Amino acid sequence: MFVPLLIALACSPEIVTAVDVETSHTSNIFLDSSEEWELGLHARGEVGLDLAPYWSLGYAGELSLFSQHGDLDAHFHELYAFMNPAWGEDLPTDLTVELSLATLKNQQAYSDLDYLRPALVVELGIEPERWFRARIAADLSYRWFYGAGETSALDAWTKASVSVNLPSRTTLSVWTRLGARWFVRADDTAIDDQDTQIEVALHLGQGLWSRAGLQLDYVFRRAFGPSGLLLQSLTDEQVNNVGTEFLYSGHRAALGIKQMLSKSAFAQGFLRLESRDYEGWPAYDAAYAPIGDDRRDLRVSPGLRVALTRVPTADSSAAWPRFDIWAEYRFLAQSSNSSPFDTQAHITFASMRLSW
Repeated sequence: MFVPLLIALACSPEIVTAVDVETSHTSNIFLDSSEEWELGLHARGEVGLDLAPYWSLGYAGELSLFSQHGDLDAHFHELYAFMNPAWGEDLPTDLTVELSLATLKNQQAYSDLDYLRPALVVELGIEPERWFRARIAADLSYRWFYGAGETSALDAWTKASVSVNLPSRTTLSVWTRLGARWFVRADDTAIDDQDTQIEVALHLGQGLWSRAGLQLDYVFRRAFGPSGLLLQSLTDEQVNNVGTEFLYSGHRAALGIKQMLSKSAFAQGFLRLESRDYEGWPAYDAAYAPIGDDRRDLRVSPGLRVALTRVPTADSSAAWPRFDIWAEYRFLAQSSNSSPFDTQAHITFASMRLSW
């Protein structure tokens, strides 16, 4: 396989660059009973220009290549500009406002899913005490698909979060997110031209023995009604490429233990459990005949991750970049009442990132 190299050259202290190359291998790329293995390469590059006092401009690009399924090859590009002022001594506050324009180009098999996406993100954070933080954010984007006009949609999200750090080496966080999607180019015969979804999440981080921590996470997701994408009878592959937002309701829980091996390296073991109820997505038997019920999945996924970070010291040469490398393995067992999605997979990742 040809391995692309994304090289960004920093020509000014105000320019920040990053190169990220990731490989992934899975024994079941589509997470269905076909069990078609795949080796993928994902190369990302980013160049940003910081302008005084708090403005930034940048470009990010991504190339995805697959050894067995060339029809999934794609490239992504994004231009962005954002401001991030911070102020206040008694009540430290920061504001982020970001404008971006992104595009995705797929191979011919999925060219209907090529899109252009302008977006606006506004986020406000306050820290009234060193142990207490709160944030609120709004995200508005329009994804315009060139060939699948009925799929084009305006998405709006709001998110609020609160986090506290306790003297017992405990971190508690809670956040909630509400989203709505309008299919602005749906024709008059569309059964459903709007989706809504809410998520509520809890996080607990607890220090254990020396340089070790326990992480517990829970997320509840509720999608109100069948997804407009499903009602428009998109193929399973198209739905998987468009994304999973508004597709299902369910619960996700995760348990992890992280151990710092040194100041720059750690190992983490985890176990994830997730249930997904896809209202409006018919379940099928082994002969691909509908069973008269909606699809329901239960996922169990144990795994292990190791990571190493090298950060240049203050007296090191500016030519030496920050270096991050990590690897992960996880096993996924997916039990589904829909035979095509009753499967399992072995998934491995390896990633390397250089940033200046």
